[in-house]
Order: sequence, then structure tokens, then C-alpha cells
Amino acid sequence: MKNRRVCMYKRNFNLEFDSNREAKVFFESIAPELEEKFLRSSVKVVVEKNLVKISISASDKTALRASENSILKPFGILKKLEELE
Repeated sequence: MKNRRVCMYKRNFNLEFDSNREAKVFFESIAPELEEKFLRSSVKVVVEKNLVKISISASDKTALRASENSILKPFGILKKLEELE
């Protein structure tokens, strides 16, 4: 029998950008993080037009929060850079 991860915590959210190009740039910036495999959480990301749709599943609250932070931190940096332009 395989050892399966039980996902008790889930979070879905959308990040809206001004254009599809900006959404793709953001997706590409977090792509290396998405390639990693974690024991306690998984992240799925889809780009649809100017939205980046994110779905996080985790076995505990700490893993959920860590996965959220790995996505939201680059988003915050991107928004601050836009303010500088």
C-alpha cells in the first residue's frame, strides 16, 4: 500500500493582473518553486487570461501557510516594483 498524503487544509485564490502578459511573467517567476515536490503540501497554478488561479492543499496549517507565503511573497515584490515605475 502506498503512503498517501492526507490533505485536510485547502485554499483557493486568484491573483488578478492588468494583462495576460503580466500574469504569465508572474507565473514564470514562481515556476521553479512549483517544480519542487513537498511531502506535506501541493500547489497547482493555472493562468487564464489576466488571472493566476492558485489551489493549495496541505496536510497541516503550517504547510498551508508556508505554501501561501511562497506564492504571495513574489506577488508582493512584483506589486512594489510596479509602484516604482
